[in-house]
Amino acid sequence: HIAGATVFITDPNGKMLFCTDLNLAPKDGQIPADILEQVHKEEVFKEVGTLGGAYKQQHYSAAALLLDGNGVSTGYVFATNDGSGLRTYVSNTMSSFVLSAALVLVLSSMLALVLTNRMITPIRRINTAAKKFGEGDYSARVPVEGDNELSQLAITFNEMANSFEATDVSRRSFMGNISHELRTPMTSIKGFIAGTLDGPIPADQRDRYLTIVPEEAGRADGLFHTTAVLAQREGGE
Repeated sequence: HIAGATVFITDPNGKMLFCTDLNLAPKDGQIPADILEQVHKEEVFKEVGTLGGAYKQQHYSAAALLLDGNGVSTGYVFATNDGSGLRTYVSNTMSSFVLSAALVLVLSSMLALVLTNRMITPIRRINTAAKKFGEGDYSARVPVEGDNELSQLAITFNEMANSFEATDVSRRSFMGNISHELRTPMTSIKGFIAGTLDGPIPADQRDRYLTIVPEEAGRADGLFHTTAVLAQREGGE
């Protein structure tokens, strides 16, 4: 019914006994003997033609034997369809298939775009944070979403950033303390030498103050040495 086929039954001599649509029945209601012989020879008979002249135009036909309980032929059953009608059916089916395939392709593309964007967005965030981090902005962090491999990578990056930021804060604090400690002996040395040269320090006190200068210079040298050693270790790490 879907394909618009005509089904009819004949007796053993090919005379039509029943037809679903008499208007589409074969000419004279008779199937030629040569067609009946082919049906006997083939398990399932199929043909694209006029069914031995039973039709005036091309038909798609299929036929099979009707057998009784003893396996004796009691007739034939045929199903035929006008070629033009079946071509229309096949064309409509192909159109539906192409439309469905196009719809599936569009939906698949949209889904792939969404999934790809969901995967690329965390990578872009990590890349942006890494660039800021490379420029010295140790406050850069990556938002963590979900519990997949990229989320684990973001967590690892943030932990590294926290470690570097803490190290940077410690380094700045250390350099500030060193600068302060260096400023004290250098100020003393500068003051003692200036006082000795300009005259505020009495002549009988100059030797005592000048002996303090090497001590302050030694203190400053020790701080310079400590700073150099720590800087070398930090650079090596």
